[in-house]
Amino acid sequence: MTHGFTAAPEFSVCYLDVSQNLRDGQMPFYLLERPLPHDQPKAWSGQTEIARVGKFWIPLQSLLVADQQWFFVDKGEKVLVPIHAYRTASRSLTTIFGLGQQLAILAMTSFRAQVQESLVRVVQILGHDCTDLAGEGVDAFRCYCGFAFEVESK
Repeated sequence: MTHGFTAAPEFSVCYLDVSQNLRDGQMPFYLLERPLPHDQPKAWSGQTEIARVGKFWIPLQSLLVADQQWFFVDKGEKVLVPIHAYRTASRSLTTIFGLGQQLAILAMTSFRAQVQESLVRVVQILGHDCTDLAGEGVDAFRCYCGFAFEVESK
């Protein structure tokens, strides 16, 4: 009995050093490469441009926003994924783990509510390292995360 669940999508994690963004006060973005149509080397010589495949949905705002806006990408070599800052409930490693689970569930719930296409892969982008807020007098960590949802190409 499947209880209405489909097969789990492929899941991968990418990492982004956000230290320069934090120094500059700029929001971090991750450039996720869209897949190539094949893994084989080209059979001809010379400079060419290879088309990319893969259709992606990207949440644009913090996942804590109730009315999430999603952006669709099916062109270009890379997908621009915004990396948002989130604060843990307290300053412990288990709250970092819990925050990651909370964000994944929020992202999946919002995606399923707004997008009807079949999900192929979820990419979670984690900014490193988390910022310890104890120096600011706050008992928490600030962590950085973004998601990209690849849907079935037809």
